[in-house]
Amino acid sequence: MVKFPDKERHQVFLEPEGWDTIEIYPNGLSTSLPEEVQWEMYRSIPGLEKVELIRPAYAIEYDIVPPTELYPTLETKKIRGLFHAGNFNGTTGYEEAAGQGILAGINACLRAFGKEPIYLRRDESYIGIMVDDLTTKGVTEPYRLFTSRSEYRLYLRQDNAILRLAKLGRELGLLSEEQYKLVQELEREINSWLEFYKGYKVSVAIGSDIKPYSLSQLLTSEYSIHDLKSLGVAIPEHPYVAEEVEIELKYEPYLERERKLNEKLKKLEDTPIPEDIDYDKVPGLTHEAKEKLKKFKPLTVGQASRIDGITPATITALLAYLGKLD
Repeated sequence: MVKFPDKERHQVFLEPEGWDTIEIYPNGLSTSLPEEVQWEMYRSIPGLEKVELIRPAYAIEYDIVPPTELYPTLETKKIRGLFHAGNFNGTTGYEEAAGQGILAGINACLRAFGKEPIYLRRDESYIGIMVDDLTTKGVTEPYRLFTSRSEYRLYLRQDNAILRLAKLGRELGLLSEEQYKLVQELEREINSWLEFYKGYKVSVAIGSDIKPYSLSQLLTSEYSIHDLKSLGVAIPEHPYVAEEVEIELKYEPYLERERKLNEKLKKLEDTPIPEDIDYDKVPGLTHEAKEKLKKFKPLTVGQASRIDGITPATITALLAYLGKLD
């Protein structure tokens, strides 16, 4: 009645909580109504007239600090050494809170040891995307992290996380030298097999035609990497290497399109903005642009470009001022 007052009916999905439990979750009935009202509401549903409530639904209400008051390191802009993480920053969900906690914890430790905090870029991890969204755009409702928020969603996969973040892990002391060398060896082996497959051709019948195809072309069709054995082609022995090679080749056209679209964004991400920049001295900025840049204090031109209200003309003027305009 509150969320969908114009609807005459509302669909509820009864979802078992697990294989070994009698509990059922009524998806579609999120509520924080008083318990006695919940009993009446659930039993008003046809088929649930005698339903038993094991635990009443509940809601949590909490205050937040606007996340635009934070640097991408999750350090507050007003108090050096103070880091924020979790729902406090306007997010909802356990994973979102845990991701922020990892980053804030690492940076609090680095700051305590007199080292500069780190921040994760949008093309490095989903934590980087979440923190960038929070600190540059702010929130108008509880923030959830979805893959659709990422312009790098084909690249940011769980299977290649170690390849993406091993160098940072080594720098932070989370990976030993031996572990880091193993990751480097795997990466070299993956690249070697990719280079080999892209240049190797074999004649096969696809449809009614028999003609030479590169192995990368075959893998983008119905072939799997293990099918190549039947064609007399060697495949990687290491299962992780084989998986990564197959993924990279099978989705190469889509990954390449994503890379090209993000080349310009990458340049902006790598262009730092000095913390002591005086936006009043940047020619060509509107009053509104100056006020927003002063408020959000972006660390890179890429972050500045994602602030609501910042136009391409503003970014061009900023790049020209920084001496980075080609």
